[in-house]
Amino acid sequence: MTLRRDEAVFSHVMHRTAPFLPGPCHAISDYWFTFHHWAGEPHAAEPDKASEALWIDPAAPPADVIPHCAQALAAIGRGEAFGVHGRTQNT
Repeated sequence: MTLRRDEAVFSHVMHRTAPFLPGPCHAISDYWFTFHHWAGEPHAAEPDKASEALWIDPAAPPADVIPHCAQALAAIGRGEAFGVHGRTQNT
């Protein structure tokens, strides 16, 4: 697919923590953007990381969608700009 950077509309940022993530905090932030125009069709550009790329209904993603992605899609649908996935406090 071809997307134009100047057409990106910020939608959501998700702060994620998990033991396998890099760094001393084991945390990462994902930034999500919405595009209303594009050229081409989705394809799995990293087949070692994803089995397929396809259009889905963001309000009803397939059961095998990565959980934090499903959570971000739901938050975007509710108009929420920030989300957290994983550990939320030190224990």
